[in-house]
Amino acid sequence: MRGLRKLLSMDIPGNLRRKLGAHYWEVRWDEIREGEISQFIEGVG
Repeated sequence: MRGLRKLLSMDIPGNLRRKLGAHYWEVRWDEIREGEISQFIEGVG
């Protein structure tokens, strides 16, 4: 959950932000593509 919060605190595009959520069950995992999120994942760790 901390990872999602950190991701949401980043400057990410609106179309990706709309697919995310504060809780894992709110995330629309099936709509997120690796290419649109991979550049932000590095900043979470």
